[in-house]
Amino acid sequence: MKKIFLCITFSCALAASAQNSKNESKPWKGFTLNPFVTGGISNSTYKINTTYTSEGQGMASLGAQVGYVLNSHVGFYSGLSFTQYNWHIPIGTQNIKDATSMSNYIQIPIVVKATTSKYNKVGFQVEAGFYLGFLTSVEEKINYLNGAKSDKSTSTEYYNKSMISFYVFYGLRIPLSKSTWMSVGFDDYVFLKNQYNDDDGKVTTAGIRIGVETKLTK
Repeated sequence: MKKIFLCITFSCALAASAQNSKNESKPWKGFTLNPFVTGGISNSTYKINTTYTSEGQGMASLGAQVGYVLNSHVGFYSGLSFTQYNWHIPIGTQNIKDATSMSNYIQIPIVVKATTSKYNKVGFQVEAGFYLGFLTSVEEKINYLNGAKSDKSTSTEYYNKSMISFYVFYGLRIPLSKSTWMSVGFDDYVFLKNQYNDDDGKVTTAGIRIGVETKLTK
């Protein structure tokens, strides 16, 4: 049975660069560096062999993106981040209550971002692209119905060493300063290559994202 979780992702910028007031009205163009920290809760499902549905409980990410901005409306981005995914599987059979999984990845995004307004004005924003992830570590826990001691494992034997997902975000872009802005909206992930290597499960996530992004370069 699917459960609905409210997904709130917040990101804080690591630093901000000031812009000259006489250049405020000029469009942004060229390379940009955007470090970020994000975290939140996901409404996610993982159908494992069409038997169980796993629900994402949270995600956290730390990294930076390098982009090339074509103009004030469109830019291409990539980068590097450390990302953690948390899953909850309500089993309720064979004396097993549930299971949890925490997997850590190094991720490389390839994303296009577009907005309907200049960066110093409120506008509608869309992001779309792919994330390539490389597994670094895993921690699993199985809880039993009879109160027996939980089983824990850090083995990556049943995990794919890499993971690919398609990503889209749509919402509002709200400027906070000359080089910092907030995005509020919805994001969706479709995993094209799953976490586990012994099933044909399909992973999808959807939720609400609130983020803050800072442009460090002029």
